[in-house]
Amino acid sequence: MSMSHVRDMRIDSERVYSAVEFFESYANSCLFELNSQGDGGISSTTENAPDSSKWIVLGDAASALRTASEWAMLFDPNRALTLLDRCGTLLHELNYPFGNFLKVVAGPWFDDPPLSSFGKWIEDVVRLNGLEGGENGDSENRSGVSPTLLHAQQQAYLVMAAVSSPLVSSEFRTPLRKIILKSPHRVGVTPVGALGTPIRRFWAVAEALIHEGSEGAAVVAENLAEMSQKYAESAELAMANEHCWRNAASPIDIVDVDMIGIVVSAARILGSHTIGQSLELRIPNIHPLGVVQLEVALEVARSDPSGAAQ
Repeated sequence: MSMSHVRDMRIDSERVYSAVEFFESYANSCLFELNSQGDGGISSTTENAPDSSKWIVLGDAASALRTASEWAMLFDPNRALTLLDRCGTLLHELNYPFGNFLKVVAGPWFDDPPLSSFGKWIEDVVRLNGLEGGENGDSENRSGVSPTLLHAQQQAYLVMAAVSSPLVSSEFRTPLRKIILKSPHRVGVTPVGALGTPIRRFWAVAEALIHEGSEGAAVVAENLAEMSQKYAESAELAMANEHCWRNAASPIDIVDVDMIGIVVSAARILGSHTIGQSLELRIPNIHPLGVVQLEVALEVARSDPSGAAQ
């Protein structure tokens, strides 16, 4: 991938390289600090709930790896996905389904996901959405449910991760279809991710991916177009401070990981050519900054190391 997008966005290319190195180094420092305490590593801290100090260190490391990945997507998608995978590992160990989503997008869990982990969380989401038992469901019974799944946003990421991994989608197709077609979130407006995307968009994309029909690409593209417009609005506000923007110091996710993940997943399941064509039909009506997001996402999908995106 060239640095053409960086030039189009009027960001100093050297600052982009530096941002990746800085955030990855910071994450490594966090993990070194944790390991130097001799506590046996991440797993021992998260078998139950980690104490606050360890949670903060791991959270800082995960956040830094995600930021490093976002900047790397502008010029080195393979490195970006490696960083995203490391971030996903930390978040999964902290019991955040967002980590599952990142690891599926990054590649390792696209082909080889931990089915037992997915199965337990999918069962929990069925219960939390009142889709189990009698007419009134079981939404009030939260015993044994992972606390992170009480947040609708994490349910959205779990559903996206599940439908984006063929093994998970096949193994748990019945409960997944129940969640996607009957959950109240299918018409919900709870904001998800950095862009505050209404949760119903994630449900719409998940339904398109699990059905794998020819019309699915149009649904995915429609929702991505709306998300890209929202990104453009946020980026324009950030660009008002030209100095911070040019020097890669603006308080904005330079690449939206949710959009990247949706495009990569759609490319694998529906085909990169198919999703690319659907997006091209909408590009004339999308703000140039939003178009950059879609172009970066398609380039990441086409360089997919899993070889699944065709």
